[in-house]
Amino acid sequence: MTSTATHVGSSFVPRVTSMVGAEELKLMNRFPHRERPSMREATAVTREEVLERLARPPLRAVEPSAQANRMFGARLLLDWLMTFPGETWQQRWQESPAHGQHIASQGWRDAFAAWARPEGRVSRRETLLVGVLAPLCADAVRPDPEFLIGSRSRHLRPALETTRDPEGFARLRASLPTNISAANISSGLKTIAEIMACRGGAIEDIVVGDLLLWQSKNPRNSNGRIQLAYTWLRDLGLFPADAPHTLFRISNRTGQLTPADLVDRYELQCRPIRDLLVAYLSHRSVGLDFTTLQALTISPALRFWDDLERHHPGIDSLRLPAEVITAWKVRLATKTVRKRLPDGSFREFT
Repeated sequence: MTSTATHVGSSFVPRVTSMVGAEELKLMNRFPHRERPSMREATAVTREEVLERLARPPLRAVEPSAQANRMFGARLLLDWLMTFPGETWQQRWQESPAHGQHIASQGWRDAFAAWARPEGRVSRRETLLVGVLAPLCADAVRPDPEFLIGSRSRHLRPALETTRDPEGFARLRASLPTNISAANISSGLKTIAEIMACRGGAIEDIVVGDLLLWQSKNPRNSNGRIQLAYTWLRDLGLFPADAPHTLFRISNRTGQLTPADLVDRYELQCRPIRDLLVAYLSHRSVGLDFTTLQALTISPALRFWDDLERHHPGIDSLRLPAEVITAWKVRLATKTVRKRLPDGSFREFT
């Protein structure tokens, strides 16, 4: 949330809490994302079982050199994770420098390289990143969303699609509209693969909150891949009937605010006065459109009571002394303009 400043006499800057994104917050409370399970069974797989996934299709590379590179990277990564405390791969992952970083972050790769050099096992960047596929596809590690969101890996989506839920992806692909470009299809499916890698389960286990979580982690999602993924899963019938129709610009929308939401933008300190204003606006809201109600809130909440609280801290009654009323009227009738002077400084003019 952010605050905006308005000059109304005596350099008065009222508190105004932005409600941008309020709809997203409400939806996240209404549709919570899945919590990451303990993963005792999934992460109890042995090193050999994880590597075995790479030794057979569909993860096995066609080219022998590519397969050798993939196996080498996976062995290195698992050996590195073994140096951290924990009984499962997930516990070791969360103790490692990779936890909480992005897959392309230099930080955890530098930490890995510092371990590998004394061992004489230096690996190229591509080898290490390909090696991450093994524990992800084996469901041995479920990283935080920040690790995968925005990844440019060309291997991640097809690897997870073919190993984690091939039937679910096939059903989803069959339901997609025919007028969608191949690039958008790949982009949307990649988001779904990322969610499965971080939250587990199959496509049918994804909930509304999972998509809301991904959107909140990536609010500048310019290509709309999260919105695409959400629409496809909703059209597939996986979400409840009261789920939002779209997530388009969800991080910017305020939604239909209530009188209480409108009053609370101004962070009024006196609760009884705040409740009185909410009751008044709730009564007046009957038959009013939202724009009119929003404008009606400004005078009593912002220009009146918020102004009084700023200039008279601790005020808690509408029984105002004459001098307080007079001073408030003067401030209301005075406009202060802030201008830049030739020397670069600012000065306020009344």
